[in-house]
Amino acid sequence: MAEVDDEVREIKKEIIESRGLVIKTNNLTNALSADIKSIARRQAGYERVLSFNSAAAYVLFAVLAFLGLHMAYQVRVSNERAAKHTVERRAKRLRDEVQQFRVQIDQRLEAEARAETLYKLIREGHRAEAIAQYPRVATLDLSRAEAAFLRDAIARFRGELAMQQYRDGLNQARAGRWAEAARAFEESSHTDEHAPMAPEVQLALADAYGHLGRAREAIAILDALQHDPDARNLLDQIYMARARAQIALSEWEQARDTLRNLLRRFPASPLVKAARDLYQSTIGRR
Repeated sequence: MAEVDDEVREIKKEIIESRGLVIKTNNLTNALSADIKSIARRQAGYERVLSFNSAAAYVLFAVLAFLGLHMAYQVRVSNERAAKHTVERRAKRLRDEVQQFRVQIDQRLEAEARAETLYKLIREGHRAEAIAQYPRVATLDLSRAEAAFLRDAIARFRGELAMQQYRDGLNQARAGRWAEAARAFEESSHTDEHAPMAPEVQLALADAYGHLGRAREAIAILDALQHDPDARNLLDQIYMARARAQIALSEWEQARDTLRNLLRRFPASPLVKAARDLYQSTIGRR
């Protein structure tokens, strides 16, 4: 009996120990479960943070990539625009140059056409037409040789035409047609005012004006001619013409002074006798 009690006590003891072990195991299991849950929560939180960080990193990467691409695009666009502007400026410059060349070619063709027309007039001896045409050709774009040839030819024509008009005026004056003579002398003076016989033309024009009752205009011409260095050899004739114009204006005292100057300065002039006779005719006139 005693052995049975001992065994029962042993069994109870083992049961109690087993129960304690079960409780302890259960507690450990619960603690382990709590730890696992905590770990799971932390892992979930870490995964969420990791996911957020990954998403943020992806977004940041995408933004940076977009900004990089945008900047690269803007740089390329700027380069392309600069290249376009350069090409446009060059194209405009080339168009302007082409237009300028076209204008120059047109001007050159026009100049050649007008020069050829003028050359035909020169070759055919049409002096008046050539002289009238020359001012429109002189300003054109001609070569130096062409310009020099035309200039010399026109200068020769001017001299020849002025001489012809001067001779026509002298012939009209000899015939007593003073209006025609004055017109011829005026044309000669306008044709070539620097011709070698220009002083003679002016003197003849003053004489014609005197015969036409335009003595005041004649005196104005003679005053200018008197101070012309190229008319020094005509001073005796200038004085005589001036005295006649002054007499026509009834300026007797001025006429006598002019005649006295002629007689004093040119005692060997062939006009001395005529000057003395004219001077005598003014004596007593006031």
